[in-house]
Amino acid sequence: RIVTAGAAVTEIACALGFGESLVAVDTSSRHLDETREKPDVGYIRTLGAEAVLSQTPDLVLVSSEAGPPAVLEQIRAAGVGLVVVDNHHSLESIDEKIRAVAAATGRVEQGEALVAKVEEDLAHLKALVGDDRERPTVAFLHARQAGQVMVAGRGTAAHAMIEASGARNAGEAFTGYKPLSAEVFAAAAPDFVIA
Repeated sequence: RIVTAGAAVTEIACALGFGESLVAVDTSSRHLDETREKPDVGYIRTLGAEAVLSQTPDLVLVSSEAGPPAVLEQIRAAGVGLVVVDNHHSLESIDEKIRAVAAATGRVEQGEALVAKVEEDLAHLKALVGDDRERPTVAFLHARQAGQVMVAGRGTAAHAMIEASGARNAGEAFTGYKPLSAEVFAAAAPDFVIA
């Protein structure tokens, strides 16, 4: 019985064959066929100990973005195995995440097979987006609340995705997410917008 929090951790657990073993996931993990109908334990940064522990998990796998810290401590204090997987936002960190989830679940061999598949896919991606062409500028917008639009900068999953696609992030001048203003958007002059 596994609870996951963090889309990457959940995707890896499912890729390792644990879709049926997942008893609940966080809000960011509900996009997969295996997780769409699973109970929701809350948003990754605002998890509730009661929501997680009510699922009587044997193992809780969370991204390093998970919290608050007091909730993670409550889960540990309840005697439930809790594994925190570093969530660096880069293509280079994917292998590390896979190996961490594989080790925590006892599927090391399957983890190495998944690493090999991902490495093959990344090599193919890098060949497709070689450096010999003009790179379009892309802005990634995230509407956190009504009327509050944020643009992604360096150190975000959106930045890693944009770079991996062979494009340039319009928000590369700053780190994290920043509120979007009309002036900033006009100055960035993106070729494409992802919302």
